[in-house]
Amino acid sequence: MATASLSTPPDVCNEAAWNTLMSLYLSAKAAADEYERKKLKPLSDERGRIWPDIIAKCDHEMAAQVRWDNQSGYGEVVDEFQALIDIMCEREDALIGFPAPNLPALSWKLEKILEPNHDSTPCWNMSYVRQTIEDHRRLLNGTEA
Repeated sequence: MATASLSTPPDVCNEAAWNTLMSLYLSAKAAADEYERKKLKPLSDERGRIWPDIIAKCDHEMAAQVRWDNQSGYGEVVDEFQALIDIMCEREDALIGFPAPNLPALSWKLEKILEPNHDSTPCWNMSYVRQTIEDHRRLLNGTEA
């Protein structure tokens, strides 16, 4: 049975390893999404509702924001959410750097690297997208890079 870790060398190209990495990524994404929905969004919404009142009542709006953030636990929630996002991004990077074993995997990778961001697509460093380009050549053109 093939296994994959985040340190699996990219020259190991098999579907089982890809599926393991994808499972790790999807679980990290689900954890981040759930945390955002259950913890971060409610606090962010509350912060947005009370912020105009804080400004109206306080001469030092930044001090009031810091005080509310500390009392509500907002800063810790943001820090925990960022840690979950970091794990998700690490796992996404592992997938991008891993050879796609088939066309659905290549499709996922292309959608990720071409995902719109503020009405534009990101500009990636060649070292980040090189494996996806090699996958494209191998799976669609039948040639090696």
